[in-house]
Amino acid sequence: MPIEPLELYQRISKAPRMSEMNFDRLLATKAKEITARHGIEYEPAEIVPTDDALVDEVWKAGYELALEVGLYCKDNRRRLVLSEQEIERELRKASVLLTGHELPLRGIDDKKPLSFDAGPSCLPIREDIFLPLHISYAQEPGIARFYIGNLLTYRGVPIEVGTPTEILGKRQEVIWAREALDRVGKQHVVIIPSPDRFLIQPHTMDIPNVRHKDLLALPHLKVTMDSLMLYTYTKSRGLYCAAGSDPMIGLYGGPDVTLVISVAEALLHRAIFGGSFIGAFIWPDHKLCRNPILWINSLFAQVCSRQKMEAILGIRTEATTGTSRALVDIVLETILSSVSGAMSVIGPPTGYWARCGGNSGLDYRISFEAGLGMAGITRKEASELLPLLIAFSDKQEIPTKPVLFEECYDLATIQPTREWLGLYNKTKKEMQSIGVKFADAEDYR
Repeated sequence: MPIEPLELYQRISKAPRMSEMNFDRLLATKAKEITARHGIEYEPAEIVPTDDALVDEVWKAGYELALEVGLYCKDNRRRLVLSEQEIERELRKASVLLTGHELPLRGIDDKKPLSFDAGPSCLPIREDIFLPLHISYAQEPGIARFYIGNLLTYRGVPIEVGTPTEILGKRQEVIWAREALDRVGKQHVVIIPSPDRFLIQPHTMDIPNVRHKDLLALPHLKVTMDSLMLYTYTKSRGLYCAAGSDPMIGLYGGPDVTLVISVAEALLHRAIFGGSFIGAFIWPDHKLCRNPILWINSLFAQVCSRQKMEAILGIRTEATTGTSRALVDIVLETILSSVSGAMSVIGPPTGYWARCGGNSGLDYRISFEAGLGMAGITRKEASELLPLLIAFSDKQEIPTKPVLFEECYDLATIQPTREWLGLYNKTKKEMQSIGVKFADAEDYR
């Protein structure tokens, strides 16, 4: 089992003191040294690395970094270092999935298709479209878990943390998500609310088939006392604890250094907290940023897969629903996740325009159809196909404003508009001409 909360608190409280600036210097220096020592170097022309030896070196580098740098508590300015024996022991204990995901692990180049998570995960949603938007996802086939969004208001009143609106809004989110699934006969699908303050969770635990998660991030190998409070709560309630990462390339080093730090984060999270890791690495709509992040995503998932750790990738794009650009980017990320051994992908894309309301159930459908259609292809095949998709994506118009849900779906029937469905089918055909294979979602309803 992971380290018990009381023991972890006591050890962090007695660990040697260090300023945060000195910890940052230590992390940057060690990460660069270790990355170079293991011969890990970003290759711009390589989107999906196929060298298993490189994958193993990335794991060794992340492991070494976790050992040498440890975990930093920002509140008491103390640095906790675990021994190799402790990390090995905890990783062995955590090798059995304890997180409640109940989804199959996948290998690199696995012929099994991805699992598919649907819903506007963590996105801010207007109250008037919350239910129909969630129905647009719920009615799609193949949903393993239903990740829901965040209400902006409750009965027209803005939701604020620490007020009654926080409790009322969170409960309404789960009730409407449950209704969305019930309306389409999917009572069995598990609802996963967006992470919230642990004091709010008891107010939704009576609603059937809801599985709470808590997002306990270790950004740059740092925690706070709030993080330890959250861990204590999840442990006491038998909830699963996930970690998320949005690393910033350039903060401590280039793509290769960022990758090694992310692996160290995942490793320590698994060893200390016993949880899973969601690698949701964002890439802005810029040619200089996209390929490095795709490279990081692929290697991160491959490392996790080889170490029997969960790898869940979030799909990111700065495009909006209702555009070809978003559809191509979603397919690109889905294929990369599949061949790299990720366990599942979370849709929809969660870039800037999606946060402004530009997302819909059809975004999930394209991921589902591509994930099934391309299941079984290899990293080598993907490395030849993905550059073609990237080039095709770059030719698509970059949106200057979001296409809102009500602009691409009929709110009365909760079906895509003729224009949106037409663009969807047209873009699919163009991707098929490049070599992408799609399943037909209608065959799985």
